Amino acid sequence: MRLSIFTFFDLNDPKHRPGSTDKRSRARRLLAPRRAFFDDRLEIENPGLLPSGLTVEDLKRGVSKLRNRVIGRVFHAPGLIEQRGSGVQRMIVACREVGLALPRLEEIATRFRVTIYTERVSQPLVETTDQTILDELSDGEAD
Repeated sequence: MRLSIFTFFDLNDPKHRPGSTDKRSRARRLLAPRRAFFDDRLEIENPGLLPSGLTVEDLKRGVSKLRNRVIGRVFHAPGLIEQRGSGVQRMIVACREVGLALPRLEEIATRFRVTIYTERVSQPLVETTDQTILDELSDGEAD
């Protein structure tokens, strides 16, 4: 699976965890992102809901509300994020390119979950140059 499908979540993972003292360990677990691997899917959950007024459909269209401008600048300066609001759209395109179903985005209780299905629902997209090479190779096999 392409790395860019996962990159969105790693960069948007809230890093605002409490300190490392023992009495705060429960809070750290509650705020920690969750990743669950199943035979047919990967589920990634982050604590917190979408900012007020922002919907899942907004995310799919590239609408974004930055919660913390300082963290946004920290990720943007070294090129870890290209532009605000493009991550979900890039993830959707990456899933299509490798033939996966569109990811499921949902708010559940006090967490935001993304489900990426691992079963192919279509043939992966192949660029023109790659297709030409594949065609030439398959033509050579018939001779």
